[in-house]
Amino acid sequence: LSLALCSVVGCATSQSMTTGTSGLTPPMGYKEQMLAEAMAGLMYESDRVLPDPFGEGGRLAWDGGDWKIRLKEAHEFLETGRTIQAIRAFTDTVLLAPNEVEAYEGLGRSLILKNRYKEALAAFLTAIDRQPGRVSAQFAAGDALQRLGRLQDALEIWSAACGLDPNNGPIHSRLAAAYFL
Repeated sequence: LSLALCSVVGCATSQSMTTGTSGLTPPMGYKEQMLAEAMAGLMYESDRVLPDPFGEGGRLAWDGGDWKIRLKEAHEFLETGRTIQAIRAFTDTVLLAPNEVEAYEGLGRSLILKNRYKEALAAFLTAIDRQPGRVSAQFAAGDALQRLGRLQDALEIWSAACGLDPNNGPIHSRLAAAYFL
């Protein structure tokens, strides 16, 4: 009865579950837990990123002051393959500077690397909301849509991006390839 109750209401702590003392399989693996912690403070709903009002109160994993420094660190983490740290740094930047489009786009690129396409799409679309003419965010949003199996939506957003930057070769390539899928 207690085992059934624990599995329904979750009475074991994450520490006891990861040490193997309960004999149960952890509900979330270590990597998934690290990713969830890196993403804490934001909600990814309705194709948009929003601060989580019920989460950890937007707890920042960084207290270094200027958000521009954190954004630079985020890009360095991403460039050196430290994706989880990049996600946390971009999340911090979004919480510190919610109108900074580059932070949403970097967050989306980091999430793509962790195969979190839905959340990445939300980040890219939020960047586009904040700066509608940002072709790089539109291009990336189209890629996320394609990976989510929403090819028609991807074609629409790539077409819009092509209208903004008609000389952009990669967008033309995506459009051409997509029409053959």
